[in-house]
Amino acid sequence: MNGNIIGNDSMLEVMDIDASSGGVYTCIVSNAAGSDSASTTLYVAPYIVTPLEEQTLTTNGSNVNISCDADGFPSPTVSWVDMTNAEVVSTSLLEFSPVMFGDEGLYRCMATAEINNMNFNATDDIILVG
Repeated sequence: MNGNIIGNDSMLEVMDIDASSGGVYTCIVSNAAGSDSASTTLYVAPYIVTPLEEQTLTTNGSNVNISCDADGFPSPTVSWVDMTNAEVVSTSLLEFSPVMFGDEGLYRCMATAEINNMNFNATDDIILVG
């Protein structure tokens, strides 16, 4: 991967897979008659890197920023869904500046990636308590 020789065997085993494991892998075989190669892509479904706290306590007028760190290969799109009002924020950072009455509720972080015409998702929830 990335032009580096990572094995010298007929089988490659990738362990402890994370987003950096994703990419194109090429197998090159050669002998006295010549050489040939075949490539494949290793996709890594989206995952939440750091799980969210179960809930965040806040008071009206305070500023709250909640980050959702997600990864995968290809890189996922991260968004937040306010499960109470079904509103979507298309960013990995959920910001309340300041927290207002009515902001409390359930929020869901969604990491989404399309791989071979199929959608893969990872989610995590947090409750904002005022």
